[in-house]
Amino acid sequence: MSQSSVQPRVSAPVLSWLLIVLALCSLVWLGFATVAFSTVAVDELLFLLLAFIGVVLAVAWVVLTCVSLHIVGPGRARPGWKTVLMWAVTPIAGMLGLLGYAVDWDLMLRLKLSERALVAEAQQIQGGQAFGTDDRWVGLFKVRWAALNPDGSVRFVTDLPWMFDEAGLYYDPGGVVTATRAWPEDRTRLYGPWRRFHFRD
Repeated sequence: MSQSSVQPRVSAPVLSWLLIVLALCSLVWLGFATVAFSTVAVDELLFLLLAFIGVVLAVAWVVLTCVSLHIVGPGRARPGWKTVLMWAVTPIAGMLGLLGYAVDWDLMLRLKLSERALVAEAQQIQGGQAFGTDDRWVGLFKVRWAALNPDGSVRFVTDLPWMFDEAGLYYDPGGVVTATRAWPEDRTRLYGPWRRFHFRD
C-alpha cells in the first residue's frame, strides 16, 4: 500500500473551516437556547427541536475531533490557536446551554433587567388600571395578559408552553401567595416578591 493511500482525506485548512462553521452554528444554537431557556416555561416543541439540533452538533463535533487526531498531533501538523478556539466553542456552548436549562440564572437575569418595568405595571394594575387584551412587552417579557388576584398579588402570564397551559410570574410583595395553602406543584419562589408559576390543565 502506497503512502499516499493512507493520507487523511481532510486537510488541516479544510478542518479549520469545518470547525469554524460548526462553531458558528453552535453559537447560533446557544443564542436560541438562551432565549428559550430564559422563559418561565420552555415550549415543549421548541425544547425538542433545540435538543435534536444540540445532539447533531455534538455528534459533528465528535466526528471532527476524531478526524483531527489523524491530521494534527506529534509528528503532524500543529493546530493554530484559532483552530483550538473554534474546536472549544461547541462543547462550551453545549455546557452553557445545559446550565441555562438546569438552573435559572438566565431567567433571573432577564427578570432583574425587567423588574422596574414589571413592578410599575403591577402597581398600575393594583391601582385599578386594566392591562388590556393585546400582548405587549413589559421589560424583556412579552406578557400575554395580566390581572389582579383576589389576594392582592398580580399575575403576569408570559408563556403558553402547551395546550391549555399557562406560565408566568406572580408579583407578590406581601407574601400572600407564599402563605396560602393552595400551593400548586409548579409555583416556586424566584427572589424577593417574584414567584414563578406553571398551571397545567
